[in-house]
Amino acid sequence: MRYRNFLGFSSAAIVLFISVTGFDLPKLPGGGVPDAIKALPTPDMPVPPLLVTGVGKTVYLFEVGRQTPENDNKVNDKVKEIFQRLKTAALADEKYHAVAKELEEEWKLNTLRVKNPSIPAAAFPGGGIALYTGSFKDIKYEEVLASILGHEMAHLLSQHHLQRWNRAAATALMEIGPKITSGEPLDKMDPKVIGPVLGAMGIGYVVGEDLPLEREKELVADCSGLVLAAKAGYDPAATEEFLHKQTDTPQLFKLHPPFGDRYSHISKTCLSDAQTAFHKATGGKQKHDSALLPDVKMS
Repeated sequence: MRYRNFLGFSSAAIVLFISVTGFDLPKLPGGGVPDAIKALPTPDMPVPPLLVTGVGKTVYLFEVGRQTPENDNKVNDKVKEIFQRLKTAALADEKYHAVAKELEEEWKLNTLRVKNPSIPAAAFPGGGIALYTGSFKDIKYEEVLASILGHEMAHLLSQHHLQRWNRAAATALMEIGPKITSGEPLDKMDPKVIGPVLGAMGIGYVVGEDLPLEREKELVADCSGLVLAAKAGYDPAATEEFLHKQTDTPQLFKLHPPFGDRYSHISKTCLSDAQTAFHKATGGKQKHDSALLPDVKMS
C-alpha cells in the first residue's frame, strides 16, 4: 500500500508536466483522436521530455514502494559513498556536466532488498536509481559496483530514455499520462499499454516486460560508466576481470548483452580510456586496493 501514497504525490507532478508541455488530452466531438496524439511521433519528432521524466519518476516511486529497503547501515553508507563520488565525477565531466547539473537535485538512489534480482540496478528517467542488494554476492567488489552504478547513471546522462520511441509506445505514453494523474496504480493498468512505454524507457522489467535498451546503448553505457567510475577513483581493471571470469550470462544480467560481448567490447574499446581517466584522477580519489562490499545476509 505504501506505493499508493507515492503515486498520489507523483500524480500532482504529472499534472504539472502535462500542463506545462501542453499535452492534455481533450475530448473531441464525435470521439475523434486529439491532434496531439495524431502528431506523435515520427522518427524526427521526439516524445515530450518532461512527460517521459514525469512517468519515470512515478515508476521509480512505485518500484521503491513495493520493495523492502535495505536497513544495514554499513551497506547503505558504502553505497552512498560510491554514489556521491560518481555524482561528483559526472559534474566535473566535460561531456556530462550540463545534464549532471540539471540532475544535481534530482538524483535519488534507493538500496532495496531483492533476493534474486534479474538486474543489479536500474535507472529511471528523472534521476532515480534502484540498487538491489541481492546482487552483491555476485558483484563482490566496490569497483565493480561503481562501474554498474556508473553504467546506470550513463543511461540518464546520455538521455537514452529519449531515444527509443516508436509511434505505438509514444501514443501509449500519452494514454497513461491521464491515468496516472487520476491515481490509477501502475500494476492495474493494461500491460499492453504500460509495457511498451516502460520498455522504451528500459525499465519494462517493473511490469514484467523484459525489454532492455538496445544492445548498442548498453555497450555505450558500459564504456561511459566505466570511465565515470574511473574518474571517481575506481580501478577499471577490477570490472574487466569480473567480466572475464563470467562464462555464461547469469540471471543477474539477463537484460544486458552477453558477458562475452561486454568483455570484448570493454577490453578493446573502453579500457584504455578508463585507465587513462583513472590515472588522471586526483585529490585523493584513486582507490588502488580492491575492496569487498559489505556482506549482505538475505533471509
